[in-house]
Amino acid sequence: MAGPVEIARKLRKALALSAVDRRLLIEAWLTLLSVRLRLSLHRLFRRSENLLARQGAPGMRPPAEAALPARLSKIVAIAARNHLSAMSCLPRALALRTMLARRGVESTLRIGVRKTPDGLEGHAWLEIDRCVVDDVPDVATRFVPLEGLDRPETVTWSPGGHSLRHPA
Repeated sequence: MAGPVEIARKLRKALALSAVDRRLLIEAWLTLLSVRLRLSLHRLFRRSENLLARQGAPGMRPPAEAALPARLSKIVAIAARNHLSAMSCLPRALALRTMLARRGVESTLRIGVRKTPDGLEGHAWLEIDRCVVDDVPDVATRFVPLEGLDRPETVTWSPGGHSLRHPA
C-alpha cells in the first residue's frame, strides 16, 4: 500500500486532469473494481450482456469518437495502476470494453496464448475493427488468439476449470 507522500503525489496528478478526465478516471477505477469482483465471484461471464448494456453517465458528453478508444484505454491504464490490487490484462480489457460499450462503441475481446519455458502464458486485449486498442499493435503475433470466443455461442468459465458452451 502506498504511503501518505505517494498518495498525495497521485492525488495532485489526478487533480491536474480535466474535469471530464477525472470523471472518466473515477469511472475506470470503479469499473475495474466491479470487473475484479465479478471475476472473483465467477459471475462475470453469465452477466456480461447486462453489464455491457448499461449506458454512460447522464450529462457526460464523450469526446470525438475516433479518439475515444485510445483516451479511455489510457484512463483505464491509469486507474489500473492506482487500484487496490494489481489488475491483470483481463480485468483491464473487460473494464475498457464495458466503458466503450456504455458509449456505444463495439469492441472484440481477444484472448491469446503462447508457449513459454514454464508452460503456457495467456493474455487478453481489445480490438475495434481488427485494430488493437489497449496493447501494442503486434500483440496477435506474440500470442496466438483463441478463435470462436466472439461468435454467438458463448463460452463461460466454471469454478471446476471446464469450459461450458451454450447458445447465446
